[in-house]
Amino acid sequence: MTNLGRLTVGLTRLVAALAAVLALAALLVGVPWGLVTFIGWPLPDHIPTRDEIEATLLNPLSVTLLLKILACIAWPTWLVFTVDVARCVPDALRGVRPPAIGPVHAVAGVLVASAVLGLLPPHFPAASATPPPEPTLVAPQTAQSASPNPDGHHSTPRAITSRQDNTVVVRPPHQGVYDSLWRIAARALDDGRRWIEIFRLNRGRPQPDGGALTDPHLIRPGWVLRLPKDSTARPDSPPRLESALPHRAPSSQSVQPAPEVTQDQDHAPAPSAVTTTSGSALTLWSGGLVAATLASAVALAMVIRRRKRMRAYQPGSGDRTPPPPPTPAVHALRLAYDADHLDDTEPGAPMPVEIDLDGGTVDIGVHDERVRAIDVAAVNGLGLTGPGAEAAARALVVHVLASTRATVVVPAADARALVGEDLPATGRLHVTEDLPSAAAALAQHVPPDAPAQDSTELHAVLVARIERPEQRLQSILDAGIGGGIGAILLGHWPAGATVRVHADGIVAAASPAVDDLRDTRLFHMDAADTRDLVALLADTPAPRAPASSSTEPGDDELGTDAGGPGNTTHPEAIQPSSDSPEADSVDTEDPSHRLPADPADDGTHRAPTPDVAMLVDTIERIRQPRNHPWALSIFGPVTLTWYSPNDEGHDVTSALAPKHKALLVFLALHPSGTTRDAVREALWPDARGRRPFNAFYASLSQMRKAFATATDDQAADPISQHDEHVALDPDIIEVDYWQLHEAEHERRTAATDEDRLAAWSRIAAVYRGEIADGMSALWLEGPREAAHRCVVDALAGMAAHYRGRDPHRQLQLLEHARLLNPENEDIYRDIMRVQAELGFTDAIARTVQLLTTSLAEIGERPDPSTLTLARALQERQHRMAG
Repeated sequence: MTNLGRLTVGLTRLVAALAAVLALAALLVGVPWGLVTFIGWPLPDHIPTRDEIEATLLNPLSVTLLLKILACIAWPTWLVFTVDVARCVPDALRGVRPPAIGPVHAVAGVLVASAVLGLLPPHFPAASATPPPEPTLVAPQTAQSASPNPDGHHSTPRAITSRQDNTVVVRPPHQGVYDSLWRIAARALDDGRRWIEIFRLNRGRPQPDGGALTDPHLIRPGWVLRLPKDSTARPDSPPRLESALPHRAPSSQSVQPAPEVTQDQDHAPAPSAVTTTSGSALTLWSGGLVAATLASAVALAMVIRRRKRMRAYQPGSGDRTPPPPPTPAVHALRLAYDADHLDDTEPGAPMPVEIDLDGGTVDIGVHDERVRAIDVAAVNGLGLTGPGAEAAARALVVHVLASTRATVVVPAADARALVGEDLPATGRLHVTEDLPSAAAALAQHVPPDAPAQDSTELHAVLVARIERPEQRLQSILDAGIGGGIGAILLGHWPAGATVRVHADGIVAAASPAVDDLRDTRLFHMDAADTRDLVALLADTPAPRAPASSSTEPGDDELGTDAGGPGNTTHPEAIQPSSDSPEADSVDTEDPSHRLPADPADDGTHRAPTPDVAMLVDTIERIRQPRNHPWALSIFGPVTLTWYSPNDEGHDVTSALAPKHKALLVFLALHPSGTTRDAVREALWPDARGRRPFNAFYASLSQMRKAFATATDDQAADPISQHDEHVALDPDIIEVDYWQLHEAEHERRTAATDEDRLAAWSRIAAVYRGEIADGMSALWLEGPREAAHRCVVDALAGMAAHYRGRDPHRQLQLLEHARLLNPENEDIYRDIMRVQAELGFTDAIARTVQLLTTSLAEIGERPDPSTLTLARALQERQHRMAG
């Protein structure tokens, strides 16, 4: 810089300093002088009487009274300003720009900094005399990517390393970005994941300010940290302690300030933080926008919730209470799933018990009809600002729960602001007292004693509102880079990435690291839909491996004795315990033979096939001379059979389209018939307008044509439709679902135990699998659950009938029930009791292993009482054998 330039800069600084001094004098001295001189004491000199108060309130506001009111406001403001000036002077004398904490403090800081820094010599450590600029959305760059100077040094601030002992000095915060062990390791060791080595070298080591490093997520500016011997920092770099330690006296040599940057340059988000995938979006009834893939997650969550209901069902209770109706958001997404998956699989094909997880990638919005996804952990914290920030944050939380295995951590105040007061407590949603406790909970997912490993899976995500830079939170996110730790933050986040969202969800501005999100319409949701979906998804833990590493034996290993000596057992699963209750004190003859409930929607539990000889006899008994030309079976895969005049059966199912089979099933579930409105609402919910029944009548016409073709016009039409009423004709078609209801009626009206046993056997025989196996429809949920409970109650009654008479047959029936629903522990307890009675002691451990494996699929574990019973039964048998 030329002499003229230096003179110009010096004069400018001097003029700014004099102006700041004059402004300070006016505010500190002029304001109180003016208040005393022109207004005087603003408060009353006595306690006002009632008449004086009424007169003051009823009369017009006078100029004198107005000035006194303003004086009452001005005096406290002046006092706060004076205190802030006094607080800012020490920071300005040390060359540190005072932080802006409130508007009054910001004005005081600017004036004090301008006055002090303008009057002091120019070699004093630079501190900006102007207020800090508004944070701009600029992506962080790595230190290695900064442009090198001709001498090979980077132009960005480097790690300050001593040549003698290979140490580094922690930097002061810059533009709201704090230094962290990760960032130091990235600068000095070229690998941020080596932060744990720096922590181990410096744990408990005294620091210049008297503190010590005990928390890896909290370091302070000016601390001197040792580095491993293989540090890549240049040992010949002069230790510029003046710029690194702002609390020390300034050096006598001039130090050029580091160039201004808008974000820290030690770490940049992965270049693939934002990706584009095929897919589409769905609009909820409330107007929210979500990814189409969310429908699959909702369907899976409903499956797991249903399996949990089946676990809690008490067999033999006769409870046929339908499942609770889904909330509007869940209903809409399930309908969307059903529309895309209506009988689109092979008969009997199961609904997937697990959706494809994208690791740490979460769908965030849609652009040009293509879904955009973001790696939440890679961006080191995603800040959301603008009027659409909260709605976008809600949708991100829902998609994190739907597409990852991550736990969401959120402070209670932010949870209430985003979702409402009645947020349910669920397994994968951790609500903490405040932000510090949320940060502490997030830190638990960062391994403190082992280097972070690259992870493609998201483990934990913090959702919180931030109003100022948070050093500990930033350090935790830094340490979690590559370890599956992310954050969704309401507010500007200079240490990671930030996007500004309009009220309609459109991204108006974005950090370069996530610049691909610009003009993307982010997914967004209201509080009510978010609450409903969070309650469903967060209560649906991702499947986990069972406690034992052994694999579950196949059902064919059970044999006819279901636990006999030929079975593969796992005695290590349950070992007899010396401190377990005495076996004699355990009620092994508990009269309540509870059995599992409803088969899961996922289709993993098909029609049971154990060797139950009594059911074969029952099937033969219920076969009657055929007097119906049509037979419809909806238990298991839907099957429609036409019987020709010579009683030869012809399967005509293949002639039906998926919607045709769905219509037959819906009519079969209503033996007395239903209305066309009900049919339209179930099968064509989107059919509206002037002709809402066009699809219904078109399907009827197509089905009748298919019937005529398949039977050569020899069969009568099994569907009866007159005006509003539509039904299957009971004189023309027989339905297995109707036979189950007839048998259930016979069971309720049975006069003897033998009649009741015959009705139970008929129920068990007619049930060959869940209703319309392989078909996905929300209206199937209630009938499926009711039918399954009916057969479970039948098996429970039959097993109780043979207790004490024929334990082998009792065990067969219990295994039959276990295959229908392997989640209910009561059936396993009964099986273990019968196994102990028959002397199959080693099979008890295998039964526990089967239970553990089944419960792990829905994120549950066996009840301790079940394990206690298993140990007690084993101990008693061992004592008897001894």
